[in-house]
Amino acid sequence: MSLANELPIADINHDDLVALLASSLPIAQWRYVKNTVVCSSEAGEAVVTLTYEEGRLLDVEAGPGLSYETRKRLRDDAAALALPHETVVWRDVFFSILPVDGYWRYREDWQIVPIPPQAPRANGVMLDNPLIVELRVPSYPGQGMLNAVIHGRRAWELQLMLNLVLHGPVKWFGRRAFGKTWAHVQQGDGGHTAELVQPGYSIPDWINQSSRFTPVDGLLPLPKVSDSAYFSRRGIDSDDVFEIPEVLDSLLDASGMISVETRDRFLRACYWYDRSGAAWKMSVSLGHIAAVNAIETIMQSGRAPGVTRRFHDFVERYAPRVPKENREQIYDLRSRLVHGDQLFDIDRPWPAFIPTPRNLQQQDMYQAAQMVARAVIINWLLDQCHRRRH
Repeated sequence: MSLANELPIADINHDDLVALLASSLPIAQWRYVKNTVVCSSEAGEAVVTLTYEEGRLLDVEAGPGLSYETRKRLRDDAAALALPHETVVWRDVFFSILPVDGYWRYREDWQIVPIPPQAPRANGVMLDNPLIVELRVPSYPGQGMLNAVIHGRRAWELQLMLNLVLHGPVKWFGRRAFGKTWAHVQQGDGGHTAELVQPGYSIPDWINQSSRFTPVDGLLPLPKVSDSAYFSRRGIDSDDVFEIPEVLDSLLDASGMISVETRDRFLRACYWYDRSGAAWKMSVSLGHIAAVNAIETIMQSGRAPGVTRRFHDFVERYAPRVPKENREQIYDLRSRLVHGDQLFDIDRPWPAFIPTPRNLQQQDMYQAAQMVARAVIINWLLDQCHRRRH
């Protein structure tokens, strides 16, 4: 029996509803059957069946293992998700290649503040400099798993958007566990030893939740600069400071005004852009592929014209300052990498730092692909928001 009339499926984020199901139902097993997920009890009876269409929850059906009491609790808890709710401010540690000494707030949704005095710090450019991002998110008493899902999703989305706009990688540990790795650890006598350590970061005597943002009395706002000045810079200098480009406000506004489907595409594009930068330490070849994939994520699908022509036209529309020759080289190099005809010299086990013409050209194309992807994603999102409003 469908629970569509009892659960406000259309009014609830399906990730939140699934988290609610996972924390509220006595489920012992999840089984995938075509476009459905069957949740069964320890006795093997089906409790609920979740039906999906193109990745989105379409229906929830009650099974013989769903008791009246559980069904009523689920109905009440799901109804609460669609009602006005309390909020809590989560404090997360993010990392940037530039130290943060000031603050910046986006409406009453979130803010950036420096780490507290007792926190470990890097104190240098091109290092993992910690900063605090405070997120105001819904809070549902007694729903620990649901609250964690909502907070984790918001932090992940914000990390992707900040990484798209700000210089250098903006990182967040997220929920995935890090395995131990070998590292050089400095000893008291100035020497080093190799030790197996667990990556992580913690702040002594720190509270990661509150009912309000951290007061910013005595802090200066982070400098805001024009987009033309911000995005024309290439590389990071030792005297650079953490700045906010003007477009960040518009980007955040637009991300809240577009449809759910458009926002999903935007976030997928941001994800591939993020992976493009993160891949540098592992595979620059893969990073170039990811940058082009970020653009293709938001391109219109179709058979005609061909994908190569549609890529050129799409980039010409949303990044018109990119010369045609560069557009062709970026996509041609991506095709050769995907089909195995080439590999970046820097990814091969030889002295790739030697400035050969091909090595330098490849790295220039990688950087150009990232710059183009950033411009295309930002301008595409602003255009989608403009179209929706008009």
